[in-house]
Amino acid sequence: MFKEERRVFAALMLVYSVKGGKLNAKLWMPQIEASGEFKYIIVDGKYVKLKGGKAVLLVAIDVTEDGKRQVVEIILSWEEDAMAYWRLLVEVWKKSSFILIVADGIKALDKVISLAELHVARQCCLVHLKRRATKEEREVLNAIISSAESGELKSESCPTLLSYLKTSKKLRKWLKSNDLVESFNSLLERRRFGVFQSAGGCSRSPEP
Repeated sequence: MFKEERRVFAALMLVYSVKGGKLNAKLWMPQIEASGEFKYIIVDGKYVKLKGGKAVLLVAIDVTEDGKRQVVEIILSWEEDAMAYWRLLVEVWKKSSFILIVADGIKALDKVISLAELHVARQCCLVHLKRRATKEEREVLNAIISSAESGELKSESCPTLLSYLKTSKKLRKWLKSNDLVESFNSLLERRRFGVFQSAGGCSRSPEP
């Protein structure tokens, strides 16, 4: 469990009230204070039902060099689009200059990183990648990852798959996927928001 859990929940409760399984919420979030210097960010989204329709809750969790994890930013947006991820990254960047972003294959996020010319590494979620792959594709992925982790293959050869290997070994279990944020989102779902749409963490509309 995160040290900031109670504070985040308290902040969220200032914004949300639950009525009939739906959130009665305004699209603003209280400021979340983050402590310590962090370099690695894990991002994920969760679609939620509002009285006025559907919105997405975007969460960013940081991992420090000594393994501390904390929620650094949460925003609520009507769309999971480039503008929403721009807002999220701007707020996170104000708190620390991160060098790695871990997330599922989100085109809107990648677009923001490209347009903003952020000099950060991008690690895709290996769990999601394997989940969507065929049996043959998973075998290839496992072979690539195994070769890279044994030192036979350099991480630079496939950065979106292997950027997590540039970090210390004790951090890699958190930085090879966005499971850390998905677990937090599921916790929010159980503790505060009732039943959300949920399919593998974030229930997203298909990207074009």
